Amino acid sequence: GAKAQLNGPLEGLAATWTADLKDAEGQAAHIAADALGQVAKSQIKLNHVDANWRGQKATLGQPATFDLADGVAVDRLELKVAGGTLHMAGRLLPKLALSASASGLQLSTLRPFAPQMAAEGSLEAKADLTGTLAAPFGSVRVNGKGLRVAGYSSKLGRAALQLRLRDQLGRRQL
Repeated sequence: GAKAQLNGPLEGLAATWTADLKDAEGQAAHIAADALGQVAKSQIKLNHVDANWRGQKATLGQPATFDLADGVAVDRLELKVAGGTLHMAGRLLPKLALSASASGLQLSTLRPFAPQMAAEGSLEAKADLTGTLAAPFGSVRVNGKGLRVAGYSSKLGRAALQLRLRDQLGRRQL
C-alpha cells in the first residue's frame, strides 16, 4: 500500500509519501520521499527520496527544486542509482533547455530487471538539449568501458563504446 501526508500552510506545504508495492512478478518495491511545496511560487523542493526494488537502491543525492511556473524546470537533481550518479538541470517544458549526465552506471545492476541482458561494464553519458521534447536538438555522448556479456569466457576481451549524437536528435545523426 501507499501512504501520503500533507502538513502546513500553502506557503510551505510539507509532503511525505511512502509506498510498499509489488511488481507483476511479485517482487517487492519500496519508496519513501518528502518534499516542500510553495504554491504561490509554483515550486516543489524534493528533499529526500529512498527507493529499493529488486535489491537495487536509488537515493536523492541532494535536495532538488522543481519549478512548475510556465512549464517544468529542475535545478540540481542528483540521483544515486545503479552504482553511479545521474544529474539533471534545466527546463523540460515548454521549451527544452536541459543538461543531463550519468557517471559510473554499472550495467550489472540491470540484471535483476533484464536477466537476459547479462551485461557487465560501466557507462558515462552527457546530454545538452534544446528544442522541445518532441523535437530535441543538441548533443548526446555515451561512453562505455569494460563492456562484456557475463558468463562468456574471460579470454574474450572487454569492449569499449563511444557514441556521439549531434544536431537534430530526431534524425539520429551519428
